[in-house]
Amino acid sequence: MSMKIFGKWLIGDDEIASIVKYINAQAEEAEELFTAKIRERDEKIARLRAEIDELRKTNVVLRATIKMLRDDIARMKRHQEHLERKPRRKERIGGAK
Repeated sequence: MSMKIFGKWLIGDDEIASIVKYINAQAEEAEELFTAKIRERDEKIARLRAEIDELRKTNVVLRATIKMLRDDIARMKRHQEHLERKPRRKERIGGAK
């Protein structure tokens, strides 16, 4: 119970207890919200790390594929150059019949 003495409000023990209870409830609610936000952030970080790992694996596969294709292209170019330098069978034997 609060009362006014000499122009100032004084509050009683019941009101102090109720204010403390209210402040504690607000602090608990804020802590729960903060904890939930931290949990959401940690889950998002975990998802992003998993996605990064998958992208790294994909990158490795793509690099290997690109290397293989470059090697195939180089081999095909060498083979084409070889075919262009090599005389045809009829030319080696003695000309066209």
